[in-house]
Amino acid sequence: MELGLSSGPFRGYCLRELARLCQDAGIRLLELWDNDGYLAGTKEAPAETVRILADHGVSVKSVHAPFPADSRVPMEGVRDYLKRYRRTCDKAAEYAASYVVVHPVAVEPEVPGIDDVVESMPFSLDVWSLHMEVAWKAGIQVAFENLPPSSGWPRGCLPQDVVKIVSEVGGPGAGACLDISHCFAVGQDPSSSVKALEGTIILGVHTSDGIRGTASDRHLPPGEGDADWPATFRALDRVGFAGTVILEVKSPYLDSRLLRAMCDFLIQAEGGDLKRYSRNDLNGL
Repeated sequence: MELGLSSGPFRGYCLRELARLCQDAGIRLLELWDNDGYLAGTKEAPAETVRILADHGVSVKSVHAPFPADSRVPMEGVRDYLKRYRRTCDKAAEYAASYVVVHPVAVEPEVPGIDDVVESMPFSLDVWSLHMEVAWKAGIQVAFENLPPSSGWPRGCLPQDVVKIVSEVGGPGAGACLDISHCFAVGQDPSSSVKALEGTIILGVHTSDGIRGTASDRHLPPGEGDADWPATFRALDRVGFAGTVILEVKSPYLDSRLLRAMCDFLIQAEGGDLKRYSRNDLNGL
């Protein structure tokens, strides 16, 4: 299993601090967050970024594209949105990333239909298709992510919706990114969500935990919620998942000690020999 870390929670870190954190935690892959996290404000040239990371044994696996908070883009804002996305893909290519993660946006005034999101959102489909084309021209793949409820996606963008999106945009460069916390936010079991993606290439998994029945996007450390992790990894194995498991968590104790403990926990869960990390692993408790 490839394990990586999202830079999203590490706003304010300089690149060397982030690289050192990964090194100390034994994490060798990064997903750089190009919305409001590390990558958006970096001043290092791409070659310098790659060099600094390589000095710490770290490389960029993926880049998370910018997205509006409510997953909605007005018709008149589509051009600017796509320009920013194109810049993200260009950065991802310079960092030698494998794929870019995309939140499927809803173009106003479209609202997803209950039965078929594709037929009900023709303008949005055009934008999703352009995501794939721009990434493909940059030499990288695009992973469409399932989403929690928002004004753009009132019931959420479900894994089965992602399957339809990927099927419609076509091309070998399109796949899915399964977000475990977002599964909980729409009341879905993570292992069932994996099954819903069967037949679609899962390029990556955003890994965090959630609380069943709360319909809340918590992004808890794995093992601190209700996810059945051995069952989730068995489901991923059954669909032939060979991508990267990216830690995307929220915690006031996100240091190398906790990150290493979470990695050990996930490796145990993948092997079916699950032992929860001790609360003593959480600094400050």
